[in-house]
Amino acid sequence: MTAAALVFVAVFGLAVVLAERAVAVVSGLALIFFERALVAAPVVLVVAAAVFRPVVAVAERAVAVASDLALIAVARVLAAVAVFVLAAFGLAERAVAVVFGLALIVVDRALVAAPVVLVVVAAACCCSC
Repeated sequence: MTAAALVFVAVFGLAVVLAERAVAVVSGLALIFFERALVAAPVVLVVAAAVFRPVVAVAERAVAVASDLALIAVARVLAAVAVFVLAAFGLAERAVAVVFGLALIVVDRALVAAPVVLVVVAAACCCSC
């Protein structure tokens, strides 16, 4: 074997050893990180659940308040519409009553005047003969 081949084998062997060490160090650090992450995961989940519950409660309250306010507004609008419709029907009823009252007055006066008109006509017919 020549000297160049011996140097190549020595350098290649050293590079392999250094690469193995680097992989072992990185793998060890990764295992430490993931081990800590796996240990911390239940704690994170418990903390997240503890934080999420109040957030959900506040969101439920906000939705309930908004929904109630919307229902109050809709109820007020419906009440106003009902009052308007009832007032319109009341005014229409009043107008119909006034018109019928006036019609009855006219008919009543016509009925009262009818015998007088008949007497005048009869007298006019009798006198002109």
